[in-house]
Amino acid sequence: MLENEPTAGRYIPESITNPSVEQMKEMLERHQFVYYKPTAGSLGNGIYRLTYSPKRGYFARYRKKGGNALLRFGSFNSLMRMLQGRHGKQLRGYVVQQGIRLIEIDECPIDFRFHMHKNGNNQWVVVGIGAKKAGRGSVTTHIKNGGSLMTPEQALSRNFGDRAGEVLQHAKSVAITLAQAIETQHQHLIGEIGFDLGIDQEEHVWMFEANAKPGRSIFRHPSLRVEGKSSVEHILEHCLYLSKFRKKEGV
Repeated sequence: MLENEPTAGRYIPESITNPSVEQMKEMLERHQFVYYKPTAGSLGNGIYRLTYSPKRGYFARYRKKGGNALLRFGSFNSLMRMLQGRHGKQLRGYVVQQGIRLIEIDECPIDFRFHMHKNGNNQWVVVGIGAKKAGRGSVTTHIKNGGSLMTPEQALSRNFGDRAGEVLQHAKSVAITLAQAIETQHQHLIGEIGFDLGIDQEEHVWMFEANAKPGRSIFRHPSLRVEGKSSVEHILEHCLYLSKFRKKEGV
């Protein structure tokens, strides 16, 4: 939806749905590492981090039976045989996405869940933000895969010091731009979006996923309980807007 959106497209990593073998090889050689993930996946299931090192070969990191697995392949063809054996020769239902060198804490990548809502005035707002630190050796930052949750201020101050607030405000602005662009391109009403965003060392913001039915796990963090309550209130306020009803003052 966003590849031809000039305002939003620059925040999207290069992504190819149902890639050919040739496209997979070219992406790996150009970006050094990519993510290979199911188009209809959830909770980080079925995601591979594929890496290419000219001197060491090809590597595949993924989740296996509650643990993290790492395989090394001497050639690209042997890597592809493994993926095709697991997911079919045509590699349908998957997307390959450019890998981004994200900011880190203790050598573990950090990404962010931005929970977006339409408010009672039909405007997109950022209601809650959780910073997710990947577990050691994990492909994703999901909590059940060993990740940990912190506030965005904690994560950004470790990387950008006094400029953390400025970086966060820019990311919020990008999130609103992305939400507006998706709404423009989507044919149905949308009132809530969960963005998985990353920030690299050059402070560029990247959007990895947009979830139409986002989970609420970030609101379990003690510092985000107020935001969790606000999320529910925004749903009600936007429903009132859509229904043309108005909440009475003091109610």
